[in-house]
Amino acid sequence: DSFREFVKDYVLGHGNADGLCYFLRGSKYTAAWPSQTVNYIESHDDKTFFDRISNNFDNPTFEDLRRYKLAYCIVLSSVGIPMLAEGFDTVRTKYGANNTYLDGEKNALDYFRACTNSGACEFLRRFAKFRCSSEKSEALRLFNEPNESYFKFFKDDIRNAVGVLFNADSSRKCPKIFAAFNPSGFNAYLDLNDFALENFVQIADTDRFDENGIPQPRLKAAQILKLPALSFSLWIDC
Repeated sequence: DSFREFVKDYVLGHGNADGLCYFLRGSKYTAAWPSQTVNYIESHDDKTFFDRISNNFDNPTFEDLRRYKLAYCIVLSSVGIPMLAEGFDTVRTKYGANNTYLDGEKNALDYFRACTNSGACEFLRRFAKFRCSSEKSEALRLFNEPNESYFKFFKDDIRNAVGVLFNADSSRKCPKIFAAFNPSGFNAYLDLNDFALENFVQIADTDRFDENGIPQPRLKAAQILKLPALSFSLWIDC
């Protein structure tokens, strides 16, 4: 439950960068190896995650959807086993209901929400497919506890934004992955030090996901990475 509660607070702007680093690397102090931690933010009988961050049940705002997608980006980027509640891709709501055990009407899926929230739905489905089956995502799927050098973190402690490089030590024969998260309502800035993204391909931002790459200006070697407000980005070493 600590993962669930932290992610809710984080996307609402109440979390901290160190906490996100802890959960991204697989909750090392409570799990001996990655498959011992199940990462989730909602389950079938509980209040939906969307209902916990907004009461705009039928008309999510731009910020609501950004926070919702950012939360699931954390689930799908964190080391461990991601647990996805049915209907998560539709931005499911139960109109604020908490315990819906034996409540068939509230537990029923409203498939029309996949149409009204089509952009979020397509993004989340693509990310879930990528995490579960793509060879390019192997750096996120670990069976044994990695060395500390497997991860390299970058933080903006003012905005609580985080960047993380998976397979930083090249200990696995798979592409490195870089993910960045900004939960604040302002631009954030990550100091990448000696790490450069110029040889990486961006495959996702908060609105688009394409594991072959999304249209993006070619990055020049830069020490500072600017992140838009309420944003996520995902990059793969090419």
